[in-house]
Amino acid sequence: MAERESWGLAGRRTLRWLAALWLCVTGGLTPATVAQGQGLPADTELAYFEVSSLENGVATLEWGTISEAGAVGFKIYRANALDGYRTPIVYTAAAGAPSTPTSYVVTDTLQAGTTTWYWLADVNVFGVEQALTTPISVATGLQPVDQPLTYRMYFPFVGN
Repeated sequence: MAERESWGLAGRRTLRWLAALWLCVTGGLTPATVAQGQGLPADTELAYFEVSSLENGVATLEWGTISEAGAVGFKIYRANALDGYRTPIVYTAAAGAPSTPTSYVVTDTLQAGTTTWYWLADVNVFGVEQALTTPISVATGLQPVDQPLTYRMYFPFVGN
């Protein structure tokens, strides 16, 4: 299955066009209302998305928005591998105005000795999600590292 993040700008535009077409056909919207942006995915401008702290196995995820036009909430997804199954872990209602910067904080308890990946998506009034970020990761405890084995070899010095 192709991921939204890997579709690029052209893919996202195609998805928006298909969503607009679907809303015109099934939702009774006219092309004029769709052209004005009604019913399309939210236009959220993300300022940052980061793991701000990791203490005692609890990761603190923070993100900030510049604008939240059309967004009603945000979902955070978690996976144990970059290409693993993404489980939604939290939904947070949008608290900002369309043009007011807003910050959000969520915590997540992690297992020791693992690497966890997070994605952030916004949700519009129709429940349509749009990925906002590329994945970020956090590692807990010691992680195995693959390093080639090196050997020191000593040869006796043979003089003349």
